[in-house]
Amino acid sequence: MKISLMEEVLENMDENEIKEVLDSHKQTLNEHDNRLKNHDEKITELQIKNAGYDQRFDNIDHQFDSIKNSLTRIENNNLQSSTILLNALSTIATGNASSKNDILKEETKGETEIKKVKLHNNLTITLKILAIISLLITSIVAVKYGITIK
Repeated sequence: MKISLMEEVLENMDENEIKEVLDSHKQTLNEHDNRLKNHDEKITELQIKNAGYDQRFDNIDHQFDSIKNSLTRIENNNLQSSTILLNALSTIATGNASSKNDILKEETKGETEIKKVKLHNNLTITLKILAIISLLITSIVAVKYGITIK
């Protein structure tokens, strides 16, 4: 039935009309071909941009990993410093509790022995002050970088 309908249409149309229809179809096909070429060019451009973005994101990921490793090292160093300072403070506190710093009243002590005891007490006080200052500095650095001691 389709063939007879086509034959009927062809018989009723003259050659010029058929050529016009064919030319219009060719023109439509050429337009579609041009659109496909434009789309292919755009796809190629997008693929190039995508490759560039992939490389940038890889570089950003690498930088984040590097920053993360640096922060981990800083945190570990800070924890080690904090541990050393806490050990020093506990040593100082333990040293104060001992009887090494007690001054015994004896009538036989000379001036040199009293000076030695005063120097020892001054040294102990200086060490305490240095330990407290170091602990404060470590705490400030820890707060600044957001480092927590677990």
